[in-house]
Amino acid sequence: MENALKLSNIDLELIKELHVTAETGKTSIVELLDDCPDQTFKAELVRQLDYYKIIANDARIQLDANDEQPDRMKKAAQFFQKGMIKMNSMINGKTSHLAEMMINGTNMGVITLTKLLNKYEGELSPEIERLAKEVVGTMSGYVENLKIYL
Repeated sequence: MENALKLSNIDLELIKELHVTAETGKTSIVELLDDCPDQTFKAELVRQLDYYKIIANDARIQLDANDEQPDRMKKAAQFFQKGMIKMNSMINGKTSHLAEMMINGTNMGVITLTKLLNKYEGELSPEIERLAKEVVGTMSGYVENLKIYL
C-alpha cells in the first residue's frame, strides 16, 4: 500500500490487526532463526520475515497518517511468546517441529484476519479489503510451503 488513506474506524481496526499479525510473525521468526538446522527452511523463514516487515511498515504508515497508534503486544505477552518459542525449540529443535509451530501460528493469524473480513464484509474500503485478502492469501501460501518440512 503506497499512499496513506484517511480510514474509517472499521478500516483502522483491520489495519491494527494486520500490524499485530505482522509483528507477531516477525517476532516468532526472529526467535526461530538461530535454531534452524535446515538452511532451506531458514531461507523460507527469512522470505516470510521480509514480507511481514513490509506489512508491518505499511500498516504503521496507515496508522500514523490517521493519528492512530498500533495495538502492541503487551510486554508480558511478548516476553511469554518469545519464551515459549525458545522453550519449544530447545525441547524439540527438529525442523518438522519448528515448521509445525510456524504453521500453527500462521493459521491463527489467518483465522483472526478472516473473521474480521467476514465481520465487516461490504463495509471495508476496497483497498483495505484487498490488502487484507492479499495478506490472508500470502499467509495461507506460507502454510502450504511449510508443510513440506513436517
